Amino acid sequence: RVGVVGLQRQPELNGLEGTILGVEKKTGRFIVRLQGVEEHVSVRPQNIVRLLRSGFPQPIDPRAWTVSQVGAYIRGIGQEDAARIFERRAVTGSALKTLTESDLQRMGIHERSRTALLEVFRQL
Repeated sequence: RVGVVGLQRQPELNGLEGTILGVEKKTGRFIVRLQGVEEHVSVRPQNIVRLLRSGFPQPIDPRAWTVSQVGAYIRGIGQEDAARIFERRAVTGSALKTLTESDLQRMGIHERSRTALLEVFRQL
């Protein structure tokens, strides 16, 4: 279960609960099915909170992602090869926003993937 917070374009959705269905490959946004909303919505990671059993929200902060969570996220945006490289190099969420094009190149990430990944990481 997740909750949606901090939306500016659709503030009426803030506070609603739902389920993450997947990740948009191009943008890195989560696809969320919200209770009481007919269409699925596309939400940036910083606008999602995980709801604990107690009902209190816990932020899903990309900086706190483990190596396996980073790998799962990168796979979710269609970058299987990059996900394996990130897992082999034990990249955690705290490193994602600090990576540069040259870092990714040294890691062996293909040029097309580097551009896409850097754009997604900037949006986290």
